[in-house]
Parts: sequence; C-alpha cells; structure tokens
Amino acid sequence: MSTLQTAPLDIGATSHEELDRAVLGFLRLLGLNRCSPDKLSLIDLARILSIILLSSESLFDEKYSDADEAEQLLIGHPELQEAIREAFKERSFANVRNIKMLWSSSAKAFEPRQMDGFVEYLKANNRKFSQGNYYGKFCSIVQSSGTGKSRLMVELRHRKVIVVYMNLRSGNDDSFPERCHAPKVFGSENMNYRGESNISTSRHIIRSIKMP
Repeated sequence: MSTLQTAPLDIGATSHEELDRAVLGFLRLLGLNRCSPDKLSLIDLARILSIILLSSESLFDEKYSDADEAEQLLIGHPELQEAIREAFKERSFANVRNIKMLWSSSAKAFEPRQMDGFVEYLKANNRKFSQGNYYGKFCSIVQSSGTGKSRLMVELRHRKVIVVYMNLRSGNDDSFPERCHAPKVFGSENMNYRGESNISTSRHIIRSIKMP
C-alpha cells in the first residue's frame, strides 16, 4: 500500500489534460518520450518530475523543478519513483500532481471571489488612470507569506489578462518563494539601475505574447 498522501489538486480553470500536453511536448523535445518506462534511470525520472512541476507553475515547491533536488527527493521516496514511472507509461500525470508532498503553499483551494474582487479593483484603477490623475499603471499587493499572492497572479490569466509571472528577488535571498530562474533566461541577471539589459530578448518575448 502506498504511503504517499494524495488529494485532488485544485488547478483552477486549467485541466490536467492541458498540463499533460505541455509535459509530453517537453518530453519529446528532450527525446525522453521514446524511452521504455521500465528502463528509465533515476536521472530520467528526476528530469520528468522537474518537467511536470515546471509545467504547473506556482502550484508546486519550486525547488523540485531543479533536477538535482528532484533526484534527491526520489532517492528518499522509491514509491514516488514508481508513481512517475506509471504516469509516464500511461502518458497521464494527474496522479503525480495529486501527491501532496510536492505542493507549494499556493496550491490550496482558490476562492473565486478573491479573483472577482481583484479584477474589479484593477478595472477601477484603470478608470482612474484614464482620468489623468496618475502617471503609471501599477499597484502593489501586500500581505503575509502563504496567503495566496502568487496564486492570485497565476489565476489572473484566466480572466483574459496577460500575465508574465516572475519572482526577481536577489539571488542571495533565500526567502520563500524562491527566486525564479527567469532572470538568467530573460537577460536581467546583470540589469543595471535603469533596467537596461537584454532589450532584444525582452522585445522578442513581448512580440510573442498573443492577446486572448
């Protein structure tokens, strides 16, 4: 009998089928889709786990998106290895996502009324900006850790709002949630005080965003 604690994961408007398609796409890119489930090595399983978690941003403990951290987790939990192997065989990863030990604090049930209130707040801010009394379209969300700020941002995309979610805290800061890997990818690792960095990369990202 498995000792892994599981529960249905609230993934909002996103479906497990959508997330599975993303995972399978990454597996094809890495050539892992052609592997036999029985012949997957520990490193292969760690890479698959990292892909599953990276495809479901903010719902899982970010440290396990690192293959080395994922490998250490798998060494201590052989049952998790078998769960990933079985999911890989079935090409369906919902059962892995439902393993509670992998969840982040933001994976708790999300209340739609929280989003309703925030969307109305953004609309009100936009009306005020249009009246010419403000100089920038931005606002702050201030609350204690674990109260759902990150989840709020991720869920916002389901209201036809473009969301580029990145945690850009200092690399020396070990607070929670951990800094995203995005700074290195998007060229902001060595950004100066005026925010000048890899402008061509930033422009490419903006051009790639499609309006809903």
